[in-house]
Amino acid sequence: MTATLLLAVFIIYLYVPFLLFKFFVEGSVDLTRLRDESRIGEFFGAALPSSLFHIASFVLLRVASLADPWKIVHRPAMDWRVVASFLDPTFAALRARITTGPAGEIQYLCALYTVAIFAGAIYGSIELKLITRQAGRELFLRHGATRRHVAWLVALIFRQLFARFVIERISPVFIWTATETWAFVRTKSDRLFYGRVYEYIKTADGDVDSVVLIHPQRYSRRSPAECLAAGKGPLTRLHGSIAIQWSEIADINVVESKVMARIRRRYANQIMRQRRMQRRTPPPPAVF
Repeated sequence: MTATLLLAVFIIYLYVPFLLFKFFVEGSVDLTRLRDESRIGEFFGAALPSSLFHIASFVLLRVASLADPWKIVHRPAMDWRVVASFLDPTFAALRARITTGPAGEIQYLCALYTVAIFAGAIYGSIELKLITRQAGRELFLRHGATRRHVAWLVALIFRQLFARFVIERISPVFIWTATETWAFVRTKSDRLFYGRVYEYIKTADGDVDSVVLIHPQRYSRRSPAECLAAGKGPLTRLHGSIAIQWSEIADINVVESKVMARIRRRYANQIMRQRRMQRRTPPPPAVF
């Protein structure tokens, strides 16, 4: 009974706030589960970030209780008799506390969950702006880099409090979609595609199932030299979009969008030179 009650307290006061925080962070950025993190580690790892929400909730309610003339806000305080009753098989102090009315605990939980929700939404918006602008925090701390220098200083301090719990969970594929990244994608069957990473599809477990490229182009199975010798380009433009299974991808090479423009220009110049050479070369003499 004691173990069950302690587990329920851990879930309500420590695990649920972190879940709410992550849920509202995912309103802006996509989070994935760490590869080397077990479910148990993720469960108990929620205690540390949730403790920050408890500190904020405690201070918030303390200030609100001092400014409340109607005495509606309950001043939070630790009742050590209730804590000690967890070691009592009869839970005498806990039962007495419940019978007097859990209004203070409900109010505290509402404040705790509200703080976790707002913290998640604010952190997600800060992280998304940093990702879309492709800028590190040093840019916003540099004098003259932004007009809201003080606001960004406060935002980055806030971000630093939770970054260690979230930053490694941000999906790299999400960063590619948010920054409109162009990439070469080579499959295990040795086909090479090029396009902008538009979106990705996830499995029920949260892993990446496939990546969708828009404005796709595909290299020929023949080498570029063979294609150019025949007077044809090695690249074929595909219509619409193309989805590539993540399990079939051998490697991804992220490049700038102007890279392909230079490559196609070079191929076009080589094809024109090849065709001019073919026109200048006289045909072989006929054999009778």
